[in-house]
Amino acid sequence: VRKFMDIKFNCAEDSMLFETGVFDSSFGEDVFIINFTRQFIINDKDDIFEHMEQTHITVQLENNPRLARFKNSYWSMNFGSIDDFFSFVNSLEGLQDVISDCKILSISVYRGIV
Repeated sequence: VRKFMDIKFNCAEDSMLFETGVFDSSFGEDVFIINFTRQFIINDKDDIFEHMEQTHITVQLENNPRLARFKNSYWSMNFGSIDDFFSFVNSLEGLQDVISDCKILSISVYRGIV
């Protein structure tokens, strides 16, 4: 995911959302989601907002009661730099330890216009 942020795109604004939490799923039960969403704001030729595009990288994990405290949402624009953002995400207390014990149910990558 970090390398994906190094790719430069021609857009007015480029940011990353990191979010985690327990959500309903197509698996018929709650799953724990880890989601990175890269959001692009696209302007027209006159530099006026035209639309937003998002690329999502989503990992669905088997739910575990220890994951309940990890309902988070952080935007990269609220950090000094993209490196600060990823340093923070990588240092979230205990998250990596808990998810390493969980079964991965699915990994998906998709893009949409907002």
